[in-house]
Amino acid sequence: MSGGTRIAVTMGDPAGIGPEIVAACMIEPLKDSSAVVIGDAAALRRALAERRSDWAVRVIQSPNDVLTEPLTINVIEVGQLSADVVVGNVDA
Repeated sequence: MSGGTRIAVTMGDPAGIGPEIVAACMIEPLKDSSAVVIGDAAALRRALAERRSDWAVRVIQSPNDVLTEPLTINVIEVGQLSADVVVGNVDA
C-alpha cells in the first residue's frame, strides 16, 4: 500500500448485528484507503450474502498482507466460530 490510510475495524459479536453493519459499511468504497476487518470471515461472508453483495472476503494474516482488489474485503481472522452458532440468539 502506498500513500493511503489503513483502517482496521472489529466486527463485534459475529452472532449479532456486527457483521451486517460492517458489510454495509465496507461495500461503500473507501477512496485511497485499505480497510481490514478483524473477526470471523464466515460471518462476514454470510452478511454479504444476505445483502446480495458481489463482494468477496479475502483472509489475510497481517495488515501488511492487505491488497486493494476491487470488490474484496480483507479480513484477519481471530478464530473460527462453531458451525452451530445461531445468528440473533443470545447464548450466554
